[in-house]
Amino acid sequence: MMKKVVVGNIYQNEIEGQLFTMHYVLMHPQFGPYVRIYRGPDIDVNCLLIDKVGLGIMPAISKGGWKYSGFQSPGSVTLGPALYFEAPYPGDWFFVDGEKFKRLGKTVPPKFQNLEVLGTNNYFVLAKRLATGQNDYSYEKWMEYKLKYAK
Repeated sequence: MMKKVVVGNIYQNEIEGQLFTMHYVLMHPQFGPYVRIYRGPDIDVNCLLIDKVGLGIMPAISKGGWKYSGFQSPGSVTLGPALYFEAPYPGDWFFVDGEKFKRLGKTVPPKFQNLEVLGTNNYFVLAKRLATGQNDYSYEKWMEYKLKYAK
């Protein structure tokens, strides 16, 4: 039986021979669940790989191999800092910090381009990212997708 999924739960998964720890830190009413990912067995700021990425957490647990390993309250966590655009492809970009959305325009200044892009990742995209370091939902990738597929 699967343990109830609540903010604060900690999960672990071995991907490509490396152990990763996922901490469920935020359930946003509009954007859903957000997690932090750490390299290794501990929630340690020095091992933080990904800060607050949107994740379909139920499939990650039921199908993606993330196993419950404990609980730690994340304290007060807010959305962002992150980037956002309205689907399906980026028109205008927004900088998100907490509940504030600031319009950036058609492109994002270089100082913000490394931020997470709001949206829900799935467990196999996350596993690929952890194994390869490639973020298929980065600002750079979204701009490539837009150029290639947007009409």
